[in-house]
Amino acid sequence: MAHTLTTLRYGIDADENQAVDLLTPERMTSSVAVFMVHGGSWYHGSRQMYHPHLGRFADAGHLGASVGYRLDPRSRLHDKMRDVARGYQAFREYVREHHPSVSATVLVGGSAGAHLASLLALRGPHAWNPDTEPFGDAAPRACICWYGPGTLQRWPDMDPRIRAAMEQLCGAAYDDPGSASVFTAASPGTYASPAPPECLFLLAEHEDLFPHEYVHDLADRLRSAGASAEIVVVPGTKHGFMMDVDSAPATFGFQRMYDVIARYDR
Repeated sequence: MAHTLTTLRYGIDADENQAVDLLTPERMTSSVAVFMVHGGSWYHGSRQMYHPHLGRFADAGHLGASVGYRLDPRSRLHDKMRDVARGYQAFREYVREHHPSVSATVLVGGSAGAHLASLLALRGPHAWNPDTEPFGDAAPRACICWYGPGTLQRWPDMDPRIRAAMEQLCGAAYDDPGSASVFTAASPGTYASPAPPECLFLLAEHEDLFPHEYVHDLADRLRSAGASAEIVVVPGTKHGFMMDVDSAPATFGFQRMYDVIARYDR
């Protein structure tokens, strides 16, 4: 199908990553839009990584968006979250003006992007950037996370690359005295609130970066706060299985996502 790609520039820092790519389906049949946050260990990847996924959503009649954020080595969690918050506001403003039939948004993130998406869902944009609007009626109805970290707090036998990226992200080292509070503040479960969105966690059976037990702990925290939180472990898969959109595991993942999205489609 001939879908339409539009790029929104939201940044004020002249960084080419500060943009949102939107793919408008040739025939929009859903009132639910999808807002995606890419992964890449917080300092790699790009919003273009998810163009194939936007295509799959567009084929199913959904407006989709993929947000970019600063990848500069000097950037920290607050910088990236401020960018994601700005991108979400730019996206919602565009939707209100051009697609008023879209009444709900679902957040989707993979790996490090799952971490950023869950922080946006649980804290809202205003917590990260006071210049953005609070969610209000633009609050996402659900947050879908692919093989992301359940926590940024230290766990045994961390992959050295992931540990280094998390320390860089938080501007602290795990061995620093008093650093535990920094990593706690960067962990999604810290912000489980009385009215969180529905959450779906798609996990790889053979995950080698982010231990499942901490995702289960996050889901338990969300359920205790009153949210629906489901964990689905996809058999025979490794970290990153959603990136080949035509594979059987990714097709299964899309179907589970459509099951969630359908609950909010008018």
